Amino acid sequence: MNDKAQFKKPPIWSGGISDQTGKGTVEVEVGTITSIDLPGAPPGQVGPFAFSPRVVKVSPGTKVKWVWTGEPWPSNPFGFPVDAPWPHDVASLEKDGGTHKFASEMFLAGDDKSYEFTFEEVGTNLYYCSPHGYPFRDESGFDYNLLGMRGAVLVTDD
Repeated sequence: MNDKAQFKKPPIWSGGISDQTGKGTVEVEVGTITSIDLPGAPPGQVGPFAFSPRVVKVSPGTKVKWVWTGEPWPSNPFGFPVDAPWPHDVASLEKDGGTHKFASEMFLAGDDKSYEFTFEEVGTNLYYCSPHGYPFRDESGFDYNLLGMRGAVLVTDD
């Protein structure tokens, strides 16, 4: 989860773990504002390329609901419209037979969309946004970990 991103200075994730154990449903925002480090851009840039909270700890049987925010790119140095909707998805790192354990469709920020998955088994579930945190070096067409947009759901019965 903390691999070097192309356009974000380390550490990618330095925050704590949001303890949400005992709750039936937990929300994670998709496309929240985070610092970025784009070549040729002035320092201090931010953009809508994070999950919030990035890491949640939940109990077995908890439903996690990812909710797409409408946060714009407030300091865009490259001429994109500041209110441009950015595409994001949620895809589990773990696959079973080539299929993600959980995966949403690609939605645009501000589309008032959400995706839900119920975590039944104890364990660590890493996930990423395909266009902004893709964790594989391959020929898929996605660039490797552009902005470090990754997260985790820790399921514990403690």
